[in-house]
Amino acid sequence: MADKHVGERIRALRRARSLTLQQVAAQTGLTASFLSQMERNLTGVTLSSLVNVSKALGVPLREIVSQPTQTTPDTHQGERQDYSVESVSLHYERLSTSFPGSCLHSLKIRMPKGYSSGFESHAGEELLFVLSGSIDYTVDQKTYHLEHGDSVHIDSLRFHQIANGSDTTTHILWTSTLPVFDDGEHHGSA
Repeated sequence: MADKHVGERIRALRRARSLTLQQVAAQTGLTASFLSQMERNLTGVTLSSLVNVSKALGVPLREIVSQPTQTTPDTHQGERQDYSVESVSLHYERLSTSFPGSCLHSLKIRMPKGYSSGFESHAGEELLFVLSGSIDYTVDQKTYHLEHGDSVHIDSLRFHQIANGSDTTTHILWTSTLPVFDDGEHHGSA
């Protein structure tokens, strides 16, 4: 998996299933043009968009992106593994574990200056809290400018996009009911 970019893995999986961009778009809440840009590594990719793509392709998320596991209920500053979908994309630190019945999935996200995701829509709800820096979070047609200490909580079925138009890196706390961790049979202790 390490030898191919995420977009190349998605394209190969989609073609192996004889699916068009339009067919995948219809199942993901993403546009065909965004998926095309994703496959060509031309746009910012979020874990939530990859969850939708993996479902549409009928593959576990781990076939598209590798993620660290979190087997204990506690995490500590400086000890969490930093990872990203692509090196120029968002960087994540996993904050939550998985256990039977768990519904919350939480990440600390480091967003480089100039980053912008595509618009997406998916099941669930999400809450973002800006730890440092600022973001513009667009929901449907309304943009919310959020700075240190600000938050937004939305129904994730609404089309949404995140962008860092500032000249510094931004850190956010992101919590969602969308299962963004593909732990398979590994569940942490509660």
